Amino acid sequence: MYLRSRVFRHWLLASALVFVFSLHAFAQLPSKAAILSTISSVNNYWTQNNSAGSINNTWDGAVYMIGDMDAYAATGNSNYLSYAQAWASAHSYSLVNGNTTRDANYQAAGEVYVRLYQLSGTASDLTNITADVKSIVNSSSSKDWTWVDALNMAMPVFAELGQINNSTTYSAKMFSEYNYTKTSLGGPGLYNTTEHLWSRDATFLNTNIYWSRGNAWAFVALAKVLETLPTNDPHYSDYLSTFQAMAAKLITLQQSDGFWYANLLNPSQYPTPETSGTSGFTYGLAWGINAGALSSATYLPAVTKAWNGMVATAVHSNGFLGYVQGQGTQPSSSQPTTYNSTADFGVGLFLEAGNQVAKLASASITPVAAPTFNPGGGSYSSAQTVTISTTTSGASIRYTTDGSTPSETAGTIYSGPVSISATTTLKALAYESGFTDSAVTSATYTISTGGGTVAAPTFNPGGGTFSSAQTVTVSTTTSGASIRYTTDGSTPSETAGTIYSGPVSISSTTTLKAMAYKTGMTDSAVTSATYTIGAVNRSLTGSSGDGFHALALTSVQTGTFTATFDATPSASPENAVVGLSKGAATAYTGIACIARFNPTGQIDAYNGTGYVATTINYSAGVTYHFRLVVNVVANTYSVYVTPPGGSELTVGLNYAFRTAVTSLDTWNLDENATPAGCTITASNLTP
Repeated sequence: MYLRSRVFRHWLLASALVFVFSLHAFAQLPSKAAILSTISSVNNYWTQNNSAGSINNTWDGAVYMIGDMDAYAATGNSNYLSYAQAWASAHSYSLVNGNTTRDANYQAAGEVYVRLYQLSGTASDLTNITADVKSIVNSSSSKDWTWVDALNMAMPVFAELGQINNSTTYSAKMFSEYNYTKTSLGGPGLYNTTEHLWSRDATFLNTNIYWSRGNAWAFVALAKVLETLPTNDPHYSDYLSTFQAMAAKLITLQQSDGFWYANLLNPSQYPTPETSGTSGFTYGLAWGINAGALSSATYLPAVTKAWNGMVATAVHSNGFLGYVQGQGTQPSSSQPTTYNSTADFGVGLFLEAGNQVAKLASASITPVAAPTFNPGGGSYSSAQTVTISTTTSGASIRYTTDGSTPSETAGTIYSGPVSISATTTLKALAYESGFTDSAVTSATYTISTGGGTVAAPTFNPGGGTFSSAQTVTVSTTTSGASIRYTTDGSTPSETAGTIYSGPVSISSTTTLKAMAYKTGMTDSAVTSATYTIGAVNRSLTGSSGDGFHALALTSVQTGTFTATFDATPSASPENAVVGLSKGAATAYTGIACIARFNPTGQIDAYNGTGYVATTINYSAGVTYHFRLVVNVVANTYSVYVTPPGGSELTVGLNYAFRTAVTSLDTWNLDENATPAGCTITASNLTP
């Protein structure tokens, strides 16, 4: 009776504190520094009180170690990496029951081994988990995952091994196993398409019991699979739609203290905070926002409330993590869950959630919706009147027609439709107090009055690398046409840029742009070329599987700067990256800004948590000029590429760094091991 009374008083006190806390702190996330401090406090407590070798390598120990790896990714504390390496070595990178086990609980350790391999490149790290998963991939049965927890224990490692081995057989087998669990196990399958929740196993079908942690396992698994698989995987849309349907349901079940209780549809059965399920849901929702799979406006409030609730209620002052429901299979297992209830897997899930929440912290303010144009850009036979609007109520808009980029202080304040009577590039930005600025919307309106199109200007000499200053002649074959040019990166037009009257002297590295125009004719396309003056041909070359290559920048960069290079892939498709980092990278996770020749034949770039698809194709043996505009303080970058003889194309705008850094000092290049025999050369690396 005394123990129950103490537990009740602890819970009552914690609930009161959370209520008060929620009135003023649930509205926004803490600073990134505060989040990282919480991650460190919780993981330091665990590592200082549990030796690495004492943690088992079945599912519960593995889930903790995955969290430890995420704590390392978030904080950069090398002690956490050493702890994981010591754990893996203590278990000889092996699986319980050997390399033929079909039990997902014993395959969970493989996710940690994969993470360590991705950092070290040591192939032997994957020997056991690869042999085990291959034995399942090559078998005819796909009925192994008979409980929902198995999705999280097995699916991430199947997905990762498929990418590492460049083989779709892993993802195909993964979907076969997953789909059986989802749609066939026990008759209807474990996933209820009406509730958008999962039964823990077939014994819970038709019971209306939906266990919080069981659903968290499924939600985390889907997020990790979506992060790993390419978007053209044949089942990507199935995983994504299920993930999004679950997310929409889950935010309706969150309690006022920020937690999800053990019984999702009957929270009053065990009306106490529960950290493990809440951590899993927080991880998935935060990942979804970071990856662009979920709307920040809709889901960030739930993430904020959950994280702040757990920190206020479950994290002790010494880093001990409480309110973790112990091992079990349903809401009633290991009850009561108290302030002093903890478990390794609960700590792991909390650390995983913290890593994703930390990524949100610097971008937690909702952006204003980007402006839209009506009519949109295109070719027209007469002048156009363009209306600009944004769906964010109360937002202001600024626009430009001279090729410059609008901002809160630059450009014309929009007060009514914009009249466009000549070929013009219209750009607009929306802004509002309490929001981050919108992305810039840009569209070109080509106004043709029937007299044909002016021939695009040509440069002599053309762009390239030169040891001394150049005098460039600009000309057009259209008689009587005028030319305007720029050397500051802006786009010239009939009204913007310098009127050409004689050769242009270029004495330092410069991008020259020019366009030609004539009354009664359509303006020419803009010609652009970069002249690199006095540059040493700094270059890197890599071949399939020969590891990372690095070259120091000419100076350490800590602010906003522009980096350029020329890159030549030997094949198309191949899988090669060029990027910037702090120190020489030994894994992709160490590179902050990444441009890639991807395995499907397009040029793309990495945005925070994954590559973003483009339609910019590349060809073997062709040299492409890249320009990266990098803001180290904001940890963002934009990527542009110019194909030979073409105009500059946008690969990505204001992408988030893959790895947060405070400075950049190294170029990195890597040609993936597959396909074999490929090379990538990056030259004229500047700075």
